Amino acid sequence: MPSGVEALERYVGEVEKRAEGSWGKIKGFRYLVQDKPKGTMLTTDFIEGLKWLGKKGFVFDLGVDQHSGGRWQLDEAVDMIEAAHKDVAEEDKVAIIISQLIYTF
Repeated sequence: MPSGVEALERYVGEVEKRAEGSWGKIKGFRYLVQDKPKGTMLTTDFIEGLKWLGKKGFVFDLGVDQHSGGRWQLDEAVDMIEAAHKDVAEEDKVAIIISQLIYTF
């Protein structure tokens, strides 16, 4: 995701080649941010990658873990979603699934 649209296109192309007959079962991609520095989700390349996924009909599965990174990941995820949906037609907006959320009080 943080490498930009061109890298993402190449990656997805390789996945499609290797998936062969299973490609139709692939609905989206996951990226874990718990070990990434603050700001990763808000880079231009990351946001443009999300917009590309939406245009291609894929969902994005965002893995966050409060123990590994803290609440900032959730705050940043909200800003990321807003940026990824800004100026995008409703049918092209990427659906974002927040998974692996571990949060304790």
